[in-house]
Order: sequence, then C-alpha cells, then structure tokens
Amino acid sequence: MLGGLGIPLSVKGLSYTGGSNAIPLPAGTAFIVPPGKWVVDGGPYAFVQFFDPITLLWRTCAQQTPDDSTIIVSDGANVRIANLTGCVVGAVITNAGTGLTNGIGGTVTATPSAGGSTWRVIVGGAVNTSVTLPTFKGANYTYPPAVIVSPPPPGGIPCTAKAVISAGALTSITVTNQGAGYASPPTFTFVSDPKDPNNPANVALGGVLPTNPINPILTATATLTGSGTVTALVVVDPGNPLTATPTFTFSPASTIAATAVMNYTVTSITVTAGGAAYGNAQQYMLFGSNPAITTATPIYTNPAIEKGITQPRMPLLTGPSTAGGAIQTTGLVVVDAGLGLQVSGGTMGVIPAGNSLPTTIAQATAIVGGTDDSFVLMPMDS
Repeated sequence: MLGGLGIPLSVKGLSYTGGSNAIPLPAGTAFIVPPGKWVVDGGPYAFVQFFDPITLLWRTCAQQTPDDSTIIVSDGANVRIANLTGCVVGAVITNAGTGLTNGIGGTVTATPSAGGSTWRVIVGGAVNTSVTLPTFKGANYTYPPAVIVSPPPPGGIPCTAKAVISAGALTSITVTNQGAGYASPPTFTFVSDPKDPNNPANVALGGVLPTNPINPILTATATLTGSGTVTALVVVDPGNPLTATPTFTFSPASTIAATAVMNYTVTSITVTAGGAAYGNAQQYMLFGSNPAITTATPIYTNPAIEKGITQPRMPLLTGPSTAGGAIQTTGLVVVDAGLGLQVSGGTMGVIPAGNSLPTTIAQATAIVGGTDDSFVLMPMDS
C-alpha cells in the first residue's frame, strides 16, 4: 500500500496530483478523512474532530502533543481534520435574557459582527445543579462510580456529573456541565469503576460476593432550570479566521449578551515599550499571552461549550536582534504560534538572551489570528 523508491505513493480516496499524502490546511478550513484506517501525522495547529449525533456538532478530540500522530478509522463522513485557528469556537453567555420560547434552535437567532460564523441558540432545558439522591445510596464503593446522564433531544447539550462517596456510599452528585435543551429531567445512572474490587463484574471473575453488594442500577433524578432563558450558544459553522473578537446581536431583541470564545494563535507582536539596556544586536525571547482565557462570567455551568472548549497552549517567539538597547520586531520568528488563545491583545513576556541585563523592561502585546497548517495522511491495511 505504501510506495517504494521510484514508485508513486497511492493514497486511496485522494486525488491529489502525483498521489501526494501531504495535505495543506489553511486557517479556517477542514478536510474530511476518506473511508478506511489511517495514520494522521498532524501539524501543530489542527484538530481531529468527529461528528456527534447527540449535539449535532463537530467535537474536537483533545490535543495532547503538537505534531502528534493519530490512528483514525473513518467512515468517510464523520471524521475530519480541522484548522480552526483564528476562528470563533464557542461563546460564554453573560446575560441569558428572559421571556423567551424554549427550544433547540429557531426560537432565537444570534448574528456575529464579523467572520460569518453560524450559531444554534438553545433556550431552556438546563439541568439544576442540585440532584436528588436515591433512598438507597449504594454500598461498598471503593471508588466513585461513573455517572451516566441520559441525553437531551438531538441538538441539545448533554449534562455531565460526577459522584462523591463516603464510607462506601454516595453522598452527593456534582453537576460539571448543566447541559441545555432537555425537554424533561434526565436520569442519572451509576456504573461501578472497573477496578473496584466490589464491582459485580470482578465478583463474576472470581472475587468474593460482598454481603451488601453495589447496586448496578442505582439511579438519581434532577429538575430543570433556565426556562425562557438562553442556556447554550453553540457554533454550527466557525466561519472565517479573524484578528479581532466579534460581538453578537440577537433576535428577538432582548437583554441577551454573550462573549465569543476564540481559537487564536499569535502571528506577531506590537512593541509597546522597547525597554532599555538590552544591548545591540542581542537575541530576546517572547512567551505566553496573558490572559489566554476569557474573563467573561458565565450564567450557567457549561465549560464543555464555553471556557473549557479550548486547551490554551502558550506561544513562543524569538527576536534575533535588538537596536539601541531596545527590542524590535525586525527578524521576529514565530517558533510556536500557540493554540486556543481565547482573547486578543494579550501581554507577552520578554526575556533577554544576551549578556546585557535591561534597566527598563520591554513590553509587547500579541497580534493574533489564524495560522496555516498541514498534515500527512497515511493509509493502513485493515
């Protein structure tokens, strides 16, 4: 399946000239992975995504290491590689409005000021953070069980939660994402940790059945909140890369307000103060972009679609020369543009790399936007 010396590489499902397996991915674009099993050697700025049939959104697989390789099995429609740098990827609701009609999309529309992104506005159906525990709270739990929350109708945002135990029994449930779009309260089901020695599955493998075994069908219930208010604002299409964060207008007109969450990279810097005594023709480094995460205060607890939607990676830039004792942008090199920076104009830290210690610290701010990327797609035998 892989070509040898002088033999063109045949990449099934692709039609690039010469059979190339190196695929460019400019900022704001995506590539559907063809059917089959593949090794994806990704660039530092792109994500592997899959289409989620519950939320009807493209979900991003957490990126652990830049330029990491991933094995993908694709059906040709529901897995893609996306470079969303410079694009809007979420929004924090700071004013949920009142008196709106509950529903998943269609009852309220959101229009961004720039970028052409499209949005689904969900009204109502968030899960209350107070969960009612069952009368029997289980027994002999060594580790907290996993909490499985029933899903909302398609297009809604699932609720997630975690269990807290004491003396082998449930004591409370912490709702980590309130979700959105539920038409009725969800059910919470508890699944024993597979490494728990009292897990019924481990008992079946030769363990000793405890006198008071864990109940594998233990359930709890919750109530809904947020009726008539915006409980989620989710990106259907991230639109085009931007260099400044867009604002929203809503229809029907209301007190609704939201702050866009971006996926910025650093493309350059603005020197706001050159500093003094940095030497002449000395190197310096710039790192970080503070703040990287939006300071907007959310109305509901939904980090999966708001502040937690990106994994910020700090950028690193080098300035190979100074002039007259001050830093300058001439010859600036972006070593790593960073990823997932949620706001623009962050302050960059400046570190001198020469022998001269500055008497006045230089200051610089980040210029943000999208960064082009590429990846290599290699087929594997099934």
